[in-house]
Amino acid sequence: MVFALNVDNAIALNKLFQERGVKSDFVISNVKDAITGVTSNFTKENKEKIEKFRQGKLEVLINVNILTEGTDVPNVQSVFLTRPTISTILMTQMIGRGLRGPKAGGTKEAFIVSFVDDWQDKIAWINPEKLFIEENVDFNDQDKETKKSLLRLVSISKIEEFAVLTNSIIDPETKSELEKLDFIQRIPKGIYQFRYLVKSEGEEIEKNCEILVYDNIENSYKNFVETLPYFVKDNKLEERESLDEKELILYSKQIEDEFFSGVEKYPAYSINDIKSLLQYYIVQDEVPQYIELKDRENYDIDRIAHELYEKGLGGKLKTDFLSGIWNDNEIEWQTFFNFDQRIFLNEINIAESRLSFPELYQRNKQLPTEEHEIREFERMSLYEIRNVNPAYEKWLRDQVFEKFKDEEGFYYSAESGYKSKSRLIFQVDHIIPMHNGGLTKLDNLQLLTRGENMVKGIK
Repeated sequence: MVFALNVDNAIALNKLFQERGVKSDFVISNVKDAITGVTSNFTKENKEKIEKFRQGKLEVLINVNILTEGTDVPNVQSVFLTRPTISTILMTQMIGRGLRGPKAGGTKEAFIVSFVDDWQDKIAWINPEKLFIEENVDFNDQDKETKKSLLRLVSISKIEEFAVLTNSIIDPETKSELEKLDFIQRIPKGIYQFRYLVKSEGEEIEKNCEILVYDNIENSYKNFVETLPYFVKDNKLEERESLDEKELILYSKQIEDEFFSGVEKYPAYSINDIKSLLQYYIVQDEVPQYIELKDRENYDIDRIAHELYEKGLGGKLKTDFLSGIWNDNEIEWQTFFNFDQRIFLNEINIAESRLSFPELYQRNKQLPTEEHEIREFERMSLYEIRNVNPAYEKWLRDQVFEKFKDEEGFYYSAESGYKSKSRLIFQVDHIIPMHNGGLTKLDNLQLLTRGENMVKGIK
């Protein structure tokens, strides 16, 4: 169990645990809206998370001002004290969560880890109330509650990123890849936000889902969602009330292979999001609403860094310039940087470094551009290409599907003309087989239904 300082601290710690493959989550006490004064109650969500911790489904539970007393979680063996206190009572309560002993349902040994250093001078975690965004942010025709929810999620994603970008030890690969991305690519284009009831050990519980959609996965989700009705029909799932975990793993892997294989991993992608969206469709028989994050171009850090670079501003001129931008657009920036100007300045520094030293921030080349590379891939099967360069295999396959797509959005078989909007019915096939000298290039690739392709293979 981890005792965190506040909500921002808990979000960041949770992200860093999960980056290392640790099953973690956080619980928080009631939080008051900074503008309206209305208190949001997280009791139901907290109870569900605490129960998962009791059952061993979570390895780490991070909490803010909630589990010092009055809640029975006897299976705690280690307590991390990541918040300062001068209260003897509070310290005793926090340590006591691990000192239950076998007779009280606890463990024989307990580990108490206290963090006392100068971290607070480096990251001054801000007031958690600031997670609730001001009412006068205008995101076009979306209702106020939707706006607030969306902006809060974006703000959380920025806190998580900041935790990774400012941590030089945990997951250096993620840190490096995030820094290579243009800032605009790390702002979500939109979000699927939905909830549904699922059965867990005989009881129905409500599952809340938020899927932030970035540039790297936008088209994949678009194609996936368009295919969903046909996918459900083809697999005879129309009458199902829900899918069990084995089915979710099986079907989500099929969907991942078809639509998400070869996509960029960063800034975000998770097969669990595919499972959640698929389950929602089975339960609700509809695609969840997609909420677009409008005007995201207004928050392009790279544009500001480019202006600094071109004008050659430094010293006090640079300080005054950036302070002016922050102060003049505080409502907009607080959306993405949670009222924390240091996160804003950190992003400016990264963007400036990309401009000044582009060779240090080059991303791995995804699609082949040199003639000898292309010729080499032409002699490989699609399966072999996927193992070497999954991004190119996905691009090539997408090109074939676009080639065999009519004006109404139906894909069709080159052999029978059979039409469907479900990509999963079709397979990419060589017109001239490879064993007869055929190459894996666009003018030698076609779409066949899976059945047609099987018959052709037998022949």
